[in-house]
Amino acid sequence: MVKRFVTSVLLLISLCSPSLAGEMEPLRSARQSAAPTYEPARCAGLLQALQEWAGKKVMNQTTWDNMNTTRELFILYGSIAFSKHAGATFDEGMTVTLRDVRNIANLYLARFQENYALSGQAFENDDLVNDDIDHCAELAENF
Repeated sequence: MVKRFVTSVLLLISLCSPSLAGEMEPLRSARQSAAPTYEPARCAGLLQALQEWAGKKVMNQTTWDNMNTTRELFILYGSIAFSKHAGATFDEGMTVTLRDVRNIANLYLARFQENYALSGQAFENDDLVNDDIDHCAELAENF
């Protein structure tokens, strides 16, 4: 059991690219050097941040449900990708993916807050966020 855990941790470290705190890189370019689990986690984190920012009352029920289903599919895909590449169980993959999604959602929410404080627009004028939305929508079409 301990050997399996150590092996999983070592594989995780080898899959993860080093990152520095700072500006987010557009997903289209970040995915080129990122772990295979990053893209679905980033898309799920973006959708989660959009849902949390707008809230259920602002979105109509159909939009909310569609966004939530897509977010859950990205989480599922990320969990499976982690399990496959790290030789981990599905539950271990889910735990790591949910952690990553939460952290990424927090980065987007901080970006929305700063954008709103500076311009009164959370993401409408943010090229990175809008490009990430487009990219994730393209990926979601393949589900």
